[in-house]
Amino acid sequence: MRLINRFLATVAAALLLAAPSLADYFFFSTGDPDGRLGAGVRVQTDTQIEIEAADDFILDRETILWHASFRGLLPLDSDLSDIQTVVVEIYRIFPLDSDTEREIQVPTRMNSPSDNAFTERESFEGELIFDVTLVNPGSGVSNSVVDGIAVGTGATARLQGKTSRSTSTSSFP
Repeated sequence: MRLINRFLATVAAALLLAAPSLADYFFFSTGDPDGRLGAGVRVQTDTQIEIEAADDFILDRETILWHASFRGLLPLDSDLSDIQTVVVEIYRIFPLDSDTEREIQVPTRMNSPSDNAFTERESFEGELIFDVTLVNPGSGVSNSVVDGIAVGTGATARLQGKTSRSTSTSSFP
């Protein structure tokens, strides 16, 4: 299922474990999901735009990212085996890797991710390995961010699905 193939596209930036060179381990977590909000992820097709979901955190030194674990809500009619590809994208802070000449459509870009990924790792390229585990076969979120979202419009609808956890490990930093 192509929608799920990149289910984990940018979300991997959400809960990364990292090992700074010659330093202590770094750990970032947003905590356990609370079911209040779900953000959609899908690849671009001829008829649909790409949707990415992520979490932002700022590192104050060079960090080697090697492991990520995160949860997602899959459609009830999907199988874990439908997730065939994982892509992890790393973004720097705006204005790096961004078009600063375009008209900005949001109130501020302060500490926002850049427009383009700085680097990425893809399972189909052999750059990372992943496994997916079923956490809850019947769960959901009370609000979702999928289609039709614009500045100030808010969330769209309640979604039901099954919660999965994906663990990804980079084959090189």
